[in-house]
Amino acid sequence: MDTRPAEKVVLREYTEYRFEVHGDEEVTIRLHSGTAELFGVELAKEKEYHFRKCQVAIFTYHGCELSLQGERASAYTSSDETPMPPIVNIHTQLDQIRRHALETRGAGPRVLVTGPSDTGKSTVSRILLNYALRMSMKPTFVDLDVAHGSLSVPGTVAATPLEMNCLSVEDEFILTAPLAYFYGHAEVKENPELYKHQVSELATRVNERLANDADVNASGVIINTSSWIDGAGYQVLLHCIQAFHVDLVIVLGQDKLHSELQRDLASTASTSVIKLPRSDGVVQRSNQQRHQLRMDRFHEYFYGKHLHSTLPMQSPFEFAPHSVDYDVDDLHIYRIQGPLCSYLSVSQVMLPVGQTHDMVRLRVVPADLTSDLNHCMAAVSHPPSGNGDRDDDDDEQQLLGSSAAGFVLMYERPMSSPS
Repeated sequence: MDTRPAEKVVLREYTEYRFEVHGDEEVTIRLHSGTAELFGVELAKEKEYHFRKCQVAIFTYHGCELSLQGERASAYTSSDETPMPPIVNIHTQLDQIRRHALETRGAGPRVLVTGPSDTGKSTVSRILLNYALRMSMKPTFVDLDVAHGSLSVPGTVAATPLEMNCLSVEDEFILTAPLAYFYGHAEVKENPELYKHQVSELATRVNERLANDADVNASGVIINTSSWIDGAGYQVLLHCIQAFHVDLVIVLGQDKLHSELQRDLASTASTSVIKLPRSDGVVQRSNQQRHQLRMDRFHEYFYGKHLHSTLPMQSPFEFAPHSVDYDVDDLHIYRIQGPLCSYLSVSQVMLPVGQTHDMVRLRVVPADLTSDLNHCMAAVSHPPSGNGDRDDDDDEQQLLGSSAAGFVLMYERPMSSPS
């Protein structure tokens, strides 16, 4: 526990205090006067907030006084380059659309945030969602960024409706059970056809949910996307826009992408494209840092949040996971095999004689029980909803559309030698 005296920080109106928390350090923040917010969530006066392994940006509209305790990296105050004013303008327009949708029992805005890596896509999505929640709306959050996994573990596409009780200063959101599909890779380019298939499945389920709840439908959707936007990645992005019937695309930090989307979506009168500048507060991350962030997310899934205050001999985490031994013959483990054409760009004339693209489509195949599965994450899928008339192959292929019930870490345990 840090025993150094707390540092006082006074912020003028429309300024932002930014810092990072690294390693095992913990930073405690308390608001003493004025108003302040973190990614759109208001801080309560004289309440302690604790942060570990994260980037923090505290913004104030009217000025405030804070006290902070703990080791901070790259701490500074910014007033000229805060992204908040344009984000607030977008929120104001979205709120007007939501109010009108509530009155007419219509559909709310469907917003997709895109851009290269390290431009602040998840931050903008989070702020827009939190502002909607503060207005008593019930927006649906869709996370298509498989590299991080804001709603589930990395390697998933997921969605969940949010309500005001999901607001959290210390966490991204307080969540229950999001709908998630396990893609199984940290990069979309590993299997773009599977990714597009799962995006379509997720969009179908989200659309069904909106059709059955007028308040959720009027509150709209905020979609966070991956950073693969070049070449085939751009086509994947267009697929995401079409699958969710997006009517507003927010492009962060790249004129080229903004121009291309304006050109290609010009024929879609219901879809607008706007550009926001990249915030100077966004930190460039190395591949090693990205990998560590994913490992932290996996650890959090199994162990939960780090508890600030614990009793002697008590675990510092929310959960206590345990291992279960299974014989491999008792398990059904599958991989999803991508189509040949998605990897090699095979045209129809280049396929083997007698084969068509339909024959090299996505397929669910039994996984080879090799050392590759050791220390591998796997999804536990909801069972196929077939009946006794279906054969095993049909049930296996139905797994393509199955969401994840949970996740497990597989590892090989050596057999005990006979005595």
